[in-house]
Amino acid sequence: QKAYEANVATAHAKTLNDKLAPMLAAPTDTRQHNALAAADSKSVPGATVTAVTHVDVIPPQKDNGVAAVKQLAEDSRKQNGNLRFDVYQQTNRPNHFTVVETWNSRAAYDAHFVAAQTKDFRTKLATMTGALYDERLYRTLD
Repeated sequence: QKAYEANVATAHAKTLNDKLAPMLAAPTDTRQHNALAAADSKSVPGATVTAVTHVDVIPPQKDNGVAAVKQLAEDSRKQNGNLRFDVYQQTNRPNHFTVVETWNSRAAYDAHFVAAQTKDFRTKLATMTGALYDERLYRTLD
């Protein structure tokens, strides 16, 4: 946090923000996160598929949301082809989470997508969601 605040206070960061300000239709939305269920850092080989998902639960369901995304991470790390599965919690909106998962192939991701544990997570999430389930896939370029 201290390093972030020091960076934001630098002259080059202020200059950048000043130059961008006239182009913005609304203020920027900085989203800082803390690791909620992150694995040990390790390098990931090329030719992978990464899914980045924003999970938003209504505030009264925050604790249930935390439990659900932690369980999803634990279950998903055991599935074939999973290389990483991390969950981050927004510092200023603790009912918002970012899930970053990396799979060794699209087939491994597809198997995870229809796995019983993943379906169970989405069923639980449907009762506590505050926004649409926003999942985006990325492929590593060589």
